[in-house]
Amino acid sequence: MQWVAIAYNEVEQGRLAGAERKRIKAEMEKDEDLSSLSKDRRNQLSELVEYLHEKEKKRLHRAIRFTQKRLLSINIRVKRKDEQ
Repeated sequence: MQWVAIAYNEVEQGRLAGAERKRIKAEMEKDEDLSSLSKDRRNQLSELVEYLHEKEKKRLHRAIRFTQKRLLSINIRVKRKDEQ
């Protein structure tokens, strides 16, 4: 019966990852600078953010708990070459 729990856990993790990916993409579309990127590039960025989040979650439990409870938002801005 343990394999049923493992399979359920994997399905649930996949569902949560998909929801998180959609949330990240929606936030990127709202941002003025990021919305100008191509859809493929936004997909790459959202996958990178999700990947980094998953890797760090396993290592930084205390920091994650803090950010989940206390962090209000994160803004990612595109810096152009002509800006200093």
